[in-house]
Amino acid sequence: MQRAAAEGHQIANHTYSHSQLTKLSSESVTYEVSRTQDYLSELLGEDEYLVRVPYGAINERVKSLIDVPIIMWSVDPTSGRVMSSERMRDGIVETAHDGAIILMHDTSRANLTASVEAIDLLLADGYTFVTVNELFEIKGAVPASGAVYYKLTGGNVGAFYDESHLETHWAYDAIRFVQGADIMEGDARGFRPDWGMTRAEAVTVLYRMAGEPQGYPAAKFSDVKKNDWYAAAVAWAVGEGITSGVSKTRFGAEGYVTKEQFLHIFRAVHRGRGHGACGGCGGSPCARRRVRQFLGVPGRLSPAGVRVSVRRAGRAVCAEVRHDARRGGGDDCVVYESGRCRVG
Repeated sequence: MQRAAAEGHQIANHTYSHSQLTKLSSESVTYEVSRTQDYLSELLGEDEYLVRVPYGAINERVKSLIDVPIIMWSVDPTSGRVMSSERMRDGIVETAHDGAIILMHDTSRANLTASVEAIDLLLADGYTFVTVNELFEIKGAVPASGAVYYKLTGGNVGAFYDESHLETHWAYDAIRFVQGADIMEGDARGFRPDWGMTRAEAVTVLYRMAGEPQGYPAAKFSDVKKNDWYAAAVAWAVGEGITSGVSKTRFGAEGYVTKEQFLHIFRAVHRGRGHGACGGCGGSPCARRRVRQFLGVPGRLSPAGVRVSVRRAGRAVCAEVRHDARRGGGDDCVVYESGRCRVG
């Protein structure tokens, strides 16, 4: 179990004795879950573990006794029956879908063979396999205590990427550049290259590119407070007419920008808005080519392999656009000074 956790697998609570919880007393249900939580915490050091109830047996009483998220499944290739690895594999592939949670076991070689073969087929079809916690992050969902989850629906706000292999990412050079120039940063979870970019992040990185000019009046939005890390960037972007709020009262700081929205903001800076910007360069052939690439025309700015919203502006894609601006020199009117860049 410690090796599995160290290798990046998510460990969860499947109860202490694998009993059918709906047939136990309330005291026994609590013991089955809490005893395992304590054991896992002692062994692995985490405080909370998701629960999958044995046999999928759950009712309102059991649900009320479990104070962590409960994870079920939306794909079960066997439905409790014994079958060959080929039928099991086909059952996975035929019923897989975006946001699915797939139920498999480690009780037979047929399960192992079916899993390995199904993974290869689904990877070739563009799927990505992630842990349940990573799936919540990708879907922008917050797991609620006592809630039951069979799958995660809705659009993606990002995609998981194993950053121990970041040097193999298609935008690695751009990521190194924007990090080294203090234009974009990661967080405790890493750079998260395939993650969506919020409106607050988008204006902040462009504000840094412009040299962080001062003297702009505070923007009057209910979701932009004086001490918010993006407040100065929003004031600059609004003051220069680069962007506005999603309404008269809200900037929409935590909303995710689409590729079109980011390009609108980016081109506004290059067309003469923003501190020291020159006019007219947004229409250069280089800029027009970049817009076509950024909006999804096949090429290196349109990496395949992960089923995410093709219109959402990913962090790696935004980094690549900024890196391209540096390489483009005069075409894009961006000057870099002292490890930081400004438009001009």
